[in-house]
Amino acid sequence: MDAEHSLNHMSIDLHTLAALRPSLWKVSLTESGGGLKKPGETLRLTCTVNGYSLTDSSYATNWIRQPLGKGLEWIAIIWYDGSTAHNNALQNRATVTRDTSKSQVFLQLSTLKPEDSAVYYCARHTLNELLPVAAQKPSFLKGAMSHSMWLWSVVLTQGGSVLKAPRESVKLTCATSGFVLNDYYTAWIRQKPGEGLQWLVSYWKASASNYYLPAIQNRFTASKDSSNFYLQMNNLTPEDTAVYYCARDTVKETL
Repeated sequence: MDAEHSLNHMSIDLHTLAALRPSLWKVSLTESGGGLKKPGETLRLTCTVNGYSLTDSSYATNWIRQPLGKGLEWIAIIWYDGSTAHNNALQNRATVTRDTSKSQVFLQLSTLKPEDSAVYYCARHTLNELLPVAAQKPSFLKGAMSHSMWLWSVVLTQGGSVLKAPRESVKLTCATSGFVLNDYYTAWIRQKPGEGLQWLVSYWKASASNYYLPAIQNRFTASKDSSNFYLQMNNLTPEDTAVYYCARDTVKETL
């Protein structure tokens, strides 16, 4: 690719974000759109869902992106009743809509900039496991929308790269600030070279129900203290070579 081409075009890639609950592995989300765009143009993406209804009050659907060499960035969410919330930094350019008859969720991003070059994901968010049974829709929606926007003041910092031999062990640390760690499910996610994101574990606390990818359950163990989230990885294999991410859910857990 020549210099002029790289300056005047942006790459928009699409993948599906593995959901943070094991029950979601029967769900499929298929994106279309993207490609090569010029600055100032408009991007229109479609996420076709299968395995849940867009109007089911248990779920919402997110758009997320990952610029090259950077972490995940939340773009927008659309709830079961059609209400939406957006990342403040993109709110004037990003619009999320849906067509329930076709089980499709759309993202439109206008006035594209070079920094919009990224891999774009759609992901389902599970609400019913995060709310008390008595929670009422109006109060939840109000709290969830403000909470999603507040999330961007949260900091999760991972350590640097490590080099390990097969069968060795390593402990990853995610240092957090801006929220009470034990109030939320937190997750470890990884991305192997040339592959999409893979969910590993969603963890609240030792006494709660925690969720592991079955393939790693006997080797990987998550834990927390007051401000750090850990992943102990034992008996490493070459397949564990990846970039590892920590992430926080956007809704407080309730006993």
